Amino acid sequence: MSKTESEWLGCAQTAAHLGVTAMTIWRWERDPKLAFPASTVIRGRKYWSRDDIDAWMRSMATGKASVTEKVA
Repeated sequence: MSKTESEWLGCAQTAAHLGVTAMTIWRWERDPKLAFPASTVIRGRKYWSRDDIDAWMRSMATGKASVTEKVA
C-alpha cells in the first residue's frame, strides 16, 4: 500500500500530533537515545510517516525504546 498525502506529516503537523513544539522535534531528531523516526526530505522540507510516528509513540509508552537507561 502506498502512502497518501494525508499519511505524511510536515514538521508543524508532526509537532501538533505529538503535542510538542517544532523545536522539540528538532531536538528529538538529534538525540540518538530516543530513536526518533527518520524524516523524508521533499523539496527541502521534512515529512514523517504518521505510521512511523505512531509506532514510535507506542514504543515510548511501553518502555521498549532505547531511552530506558537512567541518566546519572
